[in-house]
Amino acid sequence: MRRIFLFTLSIVLLAGLVPARGSDVLDRIIAIVNNTPVLLSDWDEAWRCEALLAGRAPDSYSKAEQQEVFSRLVDQELIREQMKGYLLSPVSAADLESRIKDVRSQLAGASDAQWKTTLQRVGITEEQLSAHLQKQIELEQFVDMRFRAGIRIDDRSISHYYRNEFLPKLQQAGGKPVPLEEVSGKIREILTQQRMEEQLNGWIQTLREQADIRIPPAIEQDRHEIVITGSK
Repeated sequence: MRRIFLFTLSIVLLAGLVPARGSDVLDRIIAIVNNTPVLLSDWDEAWRCEALLAGRAPDSYSKAEQQEVFSRLVDQELIREQMKGYLLSPVSAADLESRIKDVRSQLAGASDAQWKTTLQRVGITEEQLSAHLQKQIELEQFVDMRFRAGIRIDDRSISHYYRNEFLPKLQQAGGKPVPLEEVSGKIREILTQQRMEEQLNGWIQTLREQADIRIPPAIEQDRHEIVITGSK
């Protein structure tokens, strides 16, 4: 689930030098979310992982798209703070391996050499991707726990979606009509996911309004000019 937000800005300190793959770069704090720092390197890594999962080259991202990645980092930090109050099961090694396997099959097939080349092309390691996917799964599990139980989808909503969304799209794709009873479960889940996302959007908006989100003055002044460029 992807969201774009703007923030109320204030003052923070810059961080020091940290090593990056291939060269030394000046890492720095680009935001503090309720006392938790978000670093430029966090932004860079999230951007590259998202590019990989989207099947895109990192350098193809526009300034606005890179800014969206930054916004999602802040959103995710706000959610992770809320996750501390829930008893969540850790992501199993099997679930994580399955997610990585799915990504590999979609992007590089089964070849180890192709997979290695794909990772090198976007400038991340498999360990970094694994950490990114683990966080993604944790967020998905939390959102499901937080919102699913309160959502009810009635038969009328399913029938409406079937007539006005499912069948027209199926016909446009050249598919044969499918009886409602065969796809009602699938439609129920689609509508459930839509409701969950609507509720999540509103909830995060409330979290942002209550949060202390600070961004360095230099980044506030030039935040539409801050672009991560180049390959690692």
